[in-house]
Amino acid sequence: MTLVDELSHPAVALPLPLDGATHELEIPTGTTLFFWTTLAIGTPDRLPPTQSSIGRTLFSKGVKAREQMSWCVSIDGESVPLLDDSLYREYGYTGLAWWGACEPVQLPASVRIRFEAGEAPLTHRGTQCVLWTKQGRKIPWESASESTLKLTPSPVSPSEFPTHQEQLWERHTVYTPQ
Repeated sequence: MTLVDELSHPAVALPLPLDGATHELEIPTGTTLFFWTTLAIGTPDRLPPTQSSIGRTLFSKGVKAREQMSWCVSIDGESVPLLDDSLYREYGYTGLAWWGACEPVQLPASVRIRFEAGEAPLTHRGTQCVLWTKQGRKIPWESASESTLKLTPSPVSPSEFPTHQEQLWERHTVYTPQ
């Protein structure tokens, strides 16, 4: 799969699901695919703000534990590399972010997402930490998740397709999959 050096705009934003489900999405044909996700470290009962003492501690532990988290994203069997050089900030919380972009693909296409969370448990003061998704889903340490995106061509032309500001860097307009 060809990773793009320059993200063409608008690309289609495809947040990576970690819910074990299959999601069917219509996207404009001939557009760059922009995959991304974010995870924050918290306790099983809450995700503390990054500015709090426990929030800073957990975020630092997450940065160190990033190497224990693995991603496998593929489109119809071809691997799509994800970069882990970004952070996601929203409402006082900071998460680790992964992203990747690739050239347009022939539709329909199937995107397989596999995530594994660490081999050794991450703990804070004797409590096992969990990963929190942007949607508020908790992912236990030492677990794996596999989800699928089924991409189909939209009958709507790209010029009429809905767009929004991407949420990772908030600098680019992206198509909103339907």
